[in-house]
Amino acid sequence: MLRNIAFVLICALMSAEPQSGDSNASLPSTKDILQEIKNITGEDGRELREEKIEKMSGNVFVVWKSGKIDTLDTNVISHLIPLLDDDSDAVRGWVACAIGYFGSRAKIAAPHLRAAEKREIEDVIAAARDRGEKTVMAPAYDSTACIEQALSKIEGDSH
Repeated sequence: MLRNIAFVLICALMSAEPQSGDSNASLPSTKDILQEIKNITGEDGRELREEKIEKMSGNVFVVWKSGKIDTLDTNVISHLIPLLDDDSDAVRGWVACAIGYFGSRAKIAAPHLRAAEKREIEDVIAAARDRGEKTVMAPAYDSTACIEQALSKIEGDSH
């Protein structure tokens, strides 16, 4: 439950403006973020992947919030894109959040985000049909909100 709340709050913070900072000394580097992604992709346990991706996304957020997102190489985005196919909705959501922090520099990810959003919606509809429901209600927690926020940051950002 707390992880779901944190997920929603981080996604909501994506609409805030980054702050300017004076120092990169304590900020995660591209190398740090890529190592975290490598650790995630090698993890079989769903819960552990979710914890690791949440931490990685939080680190990208810290860099973004400091106003220094340009210090992270866009190579990070290429390594994040395959994680949009993860079987965990939380992983997909955290990945979308992390990608969104790159703003217009993440344009390469837009088609992948759209495909992930389409799959997510189709999965929700299929699950409702499987349960015999005639009306489809969006789940209280899913990755589509973060995907939409990421697309908004990518397409509306003026970096």
